[in-house]
Amino acid sequence: MAEPRGKPWQAGDDVPAYVWLSNKGGEDDRLVVASTPNAASVDIVNADGKLLPEGMDLPANKLVELEPGQTHMVLRDVHQQIRGGDFMKFTMRFENAGSITFNIQSQIPAYDQSPSPTR
Repeated sequence: MAEPRGKPWQAGDDVPAYVWLSNKGGEDDRLVVASTPNAASVDIVNADGKLLPEGMDLPANKLVELEPGQTHMVLRDVHQQIRGGDFMKFTMRFENAGSITFNIQSQIPAYDQSPSPTR
């Protein structure tokens, strides 16, 4: 979750979430659902923002990048402001591997700091 330019995410916003997942289990798996107490729900969506109700495949021994322009997650109706650097508890449930809960950090913004052109 990168903080948008100019201000943090606000309560009620839908916030994109990007993570990398590595399936080291030796067998294909599937991310079936994700949740956080900081949002009403978490959707798994494709690059076009369409809901993937069956979740997403995680091939064995592969890194899957949930990134902008690809399949990713969206936190719907966040409950509080989210600033770059904030942590939140996040749970992912996998078809075979079960559930894992961890803290995820919102990305600290790295805005373009280049100087303005001189006249």
